[in-house]
Amino acid sequence: MSATKTTTDKVPWLTLAVLVHNPDRAYLDDLFESLLKQSEPFYLDIIDDSPVAQSDIKIPDALNARYIRHNSNAHGLSGNWNFAVREARSRWVSVLHQDDMLHADYTQIIAELIDTYPRASAVFSHARIIDENGRPASTLADRVKQRLLKKIEGTRYTLAGDEGSATLLRGNFIFCPAVCFNRDMLGLHGFNERWKMVPDLALYLHLLFKGHMLAGSKKVGMLYRRHQAQATAKYQATGLRFEEEFALYRQMLPCYELEGWWRAEQAAERATILKLHVGKEMLSRLLRGQVWQALKLGRYFFRS
Repeated sequence: MSATKTTTDKVPWLTLAVLVHNPDRAYLDDLFESLLKQSEPFYLDIIDDSPVAQSDIKIPDALNARYIRHNSNAHGLSGNWNFAVREARSRWVSVLHQDDMLHADYTQIIAELIDTYPRASAVFSHARIIDENGRPASTLADRVKQRLLKKIEGTRYTLAGDEGSATLLRGNFIFCPAVCFNRDMLGLHGFNERWKMVPDLALYLHLLFKGHMLAGSKKVGMLYRRHQAQATAKYQATGLRFEEEFALYRQMLPCYELEGWWRAEQAAERATILKLHVGKEMLSRLLRGQVWQALKLGRYFFRS
């Protein structure tokens, strides 16, 4: 193990922080089981922001977890993510969702990325999408993002500057719980509590614009569970997801224009992946007879 991560083989160099909110115990058990399969040493923080403390969570003793009670009412999801990073017991920290699972190779993939790109502000693995029953799942937007990822050469790659920003604006294929942050490199940068749906993409774009580098691996290190109970599905149903995504692209556009980042500027102006997703959602609502809701979504096609 390199000195980049730790001074001895036994000292954890990584913190895995799990955000817990009224968890599905079966999902949480799956996550804990996946943590037991990791090959690299890590600290485990269970950060509970449920309305009532989850005192009966059965955490395997072998994980030697630290339980932290943190009420999210005043902070929101972004505040909890920032808290998890701030409270981590190591320089490198991954903030996990309670319903996802890590592939057995996750910590090894992250370790290899850190060794290869020690100046990265964050490193991340790829993720495979599963449904509530653990079966493979995918959407049209997911397939488009997968094609964009395949265009990047090599099994490991970096995102930086104009080109890196444009790549993410064309389709954000980074799954936030698969990201491992270098707390020292982040400095004062963190998740913006303005955003409910896109704080992760907003942070990536902000870091890239400020000259930071992100490094990724095409290897699957996480199983990302998509289901109707998660916040993403709820925000998509209300339309907040699209509201924030387009607002973020509009916010970044003048920054790219001023800096002369024409690739990122073009990608933000076109917002192709966002319009594709809106179109799919409009069609879905029309097929369900929700004509007015579909028409309301149509306004995103004409925003400047």
